[in-house]
Amino acid sequence: MSQEELEEYEAEGNVEETEAALQEQNETQGYGISLDILNSLATIAAVLASRLGAFTNLVTDMKEVNEELKCNEKIPKRIKERRDDENYLKMTLPAVATNEDVRCEAENYPVCTLFRQGIMARTNCNGNNIMVYIGGASSFWRAGKRSHVSVYQFGAERRFPYNASMYQRMSELMKSKGVTGGYIVVLFGTERAKQEYVNPVNPIYPNTYESNQPPYSIIIPTYREIIKTIAQKKIMPIIRDSRGHCFCNACSGDAKSVSVLYPSFLLGLGNFFVVSQPPQFLQPRMYLVVGDDIDEYYVGSPIYSTGEECGDARISGFVLQAFSLDEYCKLYAQATGKSFNTSVKNGGVVLRIPPPNSWDCEDILNWSESLGYERSFLKAYINLAIAVGLILPSFPEDYQDEVEDYIYGSEFSNCQDLKECEDEVRIIANDIYNSLQSEDSDKLVSIVHHCHEESISVDKDCYNSCFSQFKDKIKRLSVWDYYHLGEDGKDELASIMAEEECKKVCSKFNVNKYEECMKNLYPSIRRHITA
Repeated sequence: MSQEELEEYEAEGNVEETEAALQEQNETQGYGISLDILNSLATIAAVLASRLGAFTNLVTDMKEVNEELKCNEKIPKRIKERRDDENYLKMTLPAVATNEDVRCEAENYPVCTLFRQGIMARTNCNGNNIMVYIGGASSFWRAGKRSHVSVYQFGAERRFPYNASMYQRMSELMKSKGVTGGYIVVLFGTERAKQEYVNPVNPIYPNTYESNQPPYSIIIPTYREIIKTIAQKKIMPIIRDSRGHCFCNACSGDAKSVSVLYPSFLLGLGNFFVVSQPPQFLQPRMYLVVGDDIDEYYVGSPIYSTGEECGDARISGFVLQAFSLDEYCKLYAQATGKSFNTSVKNGGVVLRIPPPNSWDCEDILNWSESLGYERSFLKAYINLAIAVGLILPSFPEDYQDEVEDYIYGSEFSNCQDLKECEDEVRIIANDIYNSLQSEDSDKLVSIVHHCHEESISVDKDCYNSCFSQFKDKIKRLSVWDYYHLGEDGKDELASIMAEEECKKVCSKFNVNKYEECMKNLYPSIRRHITA
């Protein structure tokens, strides 16, 4: 079947003939695209062509583009064929992240909104092994007294402190500007496990954010439908306590269960496969994704490609921005003066950001700065992770999880200096552990958190200098150009990030004030009995 005939069927909105033509191309090229994906692609192609003049084709004029799609489409099959190879699955499957402390507004949304995808890797910073999570974060995750992000990579759990205030404010601002909420987060946490952790293979196609190189097509793994299925079996997955705080106590267990399962896979086609008259329907680094309704769940998700060697799946980027197909088509229609008032399912558009050069600490820090995370801000979390890892082994093993939970419920001061950070963590961790020995442990731990919070202050001179410096640098980052926030929106977003980051960088812990508070509110505590 000729290209002209395919375009004619698409322009007529003839889904049946479009599907037959795409299936013929699929068989001729040996792509191996599933019938479900082809059916969805045919429906989408017919709408894009008939309404917006954007024609979809599975065969391009460039051999390397066609060959790459053939290789990438082998990813799902290759992963399934090696489902008994645990090491391979550990370094290949995406991580699943969640938080049991949630905002009560989540009761009005599907439970899957409390889960995100990303990758988890062990890295060495300053001679210490710590964990890093790069991926999505739900705006419904809440900062609480035991709040941390739990991340599962093939059943292995690691925990991460989480600046809920910053990410919630960023998400709300983006939504107010008409941008799909959510942003990629970079979290550092303690590595407590002694056994070897299997990292993802180093990424491919790393480069600066301005990179305009392959991949021409992508594969995105997804656990969303599995999460939906599991969550639907739960009665009242979100629980509200007597204080009006909400929790998803089942979320961590569900995330762990899901992380060892075989995911579904979505196909993403770049602008060589979706051709239109200027303006181009897909901009560079954008992909038409087929197989699911795309929304903020996918922000932060890893993107897979095989690379030039046509080998195993490797991470070739992360989803920086995600549009439903309706949302994206309406934006395109507005830009071109065309009419679009229909609804298209099982598809969307994502914007890819290249990955770090490797999972080495320095490469991750350099990459994170391109997203607006200042090095000194991340350094505080790196030192906190190192300090917690050094201190936790001093407690009985059956208390370590609980102590770590409550440590992450506290907002620690500036950890630019590892020794000062370790001293502060040791004091708070000891008092938390001693409080847990009491029958009234919840109340006593709350006192520890209260006194800790009261003893931390922000140095105004440091903050003012930091804020102007950080804001100016963050605002000039090229990453914001793809959000179309306008100058006012970029200014607001840079202000939020600079404010939250500088609070962290410029905060100080007053141990005397803490001791005085504890003496007044908790005089009976047995102080600092651990090493």
